[in-house]
Amino acid sequence: MSNRVYHPPRIGNQTPRDIFHQNHGGKFTYLRKRLSVGVTTTSNIAIFVDGACSNNGKSTARAGMGVYFGPGSRNNFHQELTHRPTSQRAEIRAAILALQKVKELMRRGELGAHTKTVVLVMDSLYVVNAMTDWVERWRKNGWLDVNRRVVANKTDFVELDRLIDDLENEGVYVKLWHVNREHNTGADAEARKAIEPEPVYYVGTVNMGERLYKPPEYSSVPEEVVWQSPHADFSNIRCYEKWFYGYNLSAYRSTDIAIFIDGACIANGTTHAKAGMGIYFGPGSKHNISERLEYGPQTNQRAELQAAILALKKVVSLIDNGWLSTQNVVVISDSAYVVKSMTDWVYKWRENGWKNYKGLEVTNRDDFERLDDLIDDLEEYCGVGVKFWLVPRGMNQDADELAKSAIGRRVKLLLAVVMSSLQGYVDHRVLLVLQDGRAIVGVLAGFDQKSNVVLSDCKERVYSMDDGVEEIPLGLYLVKGDMIILIGEIDEAIDSSIDLSTIRADPIPPIRY
Repeated sequence: MSNRVYHPPRIGNQTPRDIFHQNHGGKFTYLRKRLSVGVTTTSNIAIFVDGACSNNGKSTARAGMGVYFGPGSRNNFHQELTHRPTSQRAEIRAAILALQKVKELMRRGELGAHTKTVVLVMDSLYVVNAMTDWVERWRKNGWLDVNRRVVANKTDFVELDRLIDDLENEGVYVKLWHVNREHNTGADAEARKAIEPEPVYYVGTVNMGERLYKPPEYSSVPEEVVWQSPHADFSNIRCYEKWFYGYNLSAYRSTDIAIFIDGACIANGTTHAKAGMGIYFGPGSKHNISERLEYGPQTNQRAELQAAILALKKVVSLIDNGWLSTQNVVVISDSAYVVKSMTDWVYKWRENGWKNYKGLEVTNRDDFERLDDLIDDLEEYCGVGVKFWLVPRGMNQDADELAKSAIGRRVKLLLAVVMSSLQGYVDHRVLLVLQDGRAIVGVLAGFDQKSNVVLSDCKERVYSMDDGVEEIPLGLYLVKGDMIILIGEIDEAIDSSIDLSTIRADPIPPIRY
């Protein structure tokens, strides 16, 4: 790897939240560094970039680029990619736009002379690998890849490479840092603004009721709007005010609280389904809930609904016991089904006697009526308004983890085999062997509606090759006593956090584990 790779200092969990210093309404996100006596903030900056593309690979594709300098920064911007709109090009062009903006800020004197490093933060491993590793070989080979063909998106990569070199010649070094998608929500929101007529986090129309939460104009993601502390039991909504002729923003913490909710279901749509609910009040909050859905149909939709019910029941209990005083509760969910139902469809259902537009009884009617009554009770008897906010799944990870932990860790496998060949192994104990000496032990729970194999009740374990354990090929194994039998081999080294899309069922003789 080249010196273009950013290596975060050992601060906290080494996530962007730990490494970067952000002020709401500030122009830039600054890098922190560790000193012998503690941690200090430097004058070097980080810029988050992302691309978005709808209908990728089709003639109807639309792509957008997002550049995010920080919460409420007036330097944040987005732009549509009209020429050859693809997801990969949008990611590359977003990085180009960011560095062009840096050069513009330097010319205007808005970026200080003490800034010597700019870190481009992105969730595109394609761009990071290209600009920190592959680019050196491409240059030597005349911008040809290993197959002696012209590098895909060559023109864009050449432009980005030159921009990095130009800035380095001016004394500003550009480094790239790959992060998970949930750490890049600000740039993602900017990119989507370029191609979506309505903000992605606000799903309402003018006909929707007052239960829909609309984020403030200057901050449209939970990370910016929601105030959290590991020492607080609740997450509060930030409010923003303009000051200094509208050029800067001031944020203050309100008494309104935010609750993240989610539902999870393994083997959804099958007789083996198990559902769980997660309610997240904040980091370290003693009120966080991880609970199984014990009764009724075990489906993902019911888990989402029951999570909302459980959250509001908890709010009622906290108010009754004098532990909570608030005027509004914002329920944050990644379920469009729940949010649209409770902010739009529910009004029509009431008028129609809880019948849908086809004249049939609303699915999960009992759950919806219970949730609707809870909201009315909170508003009438407690003076607390309830609003719903729809966010992408990546912005709801904490509640998602709580929901999944209620039913055990799961791993979904996309198998390139006939599902019937594995039906006989349902409810049997299996072992999933991954790279770097890691393995996951669990139960083959069944198959979902997309023919994914689902493992439940999973636990991660580590085996060491140094302890005399024979090297075990990566794959899915049936556990029989102290023996394991391969039922699906993994062709490539992959990680458990992504779909295992290269598995085949080629049985081999048993090997000891």
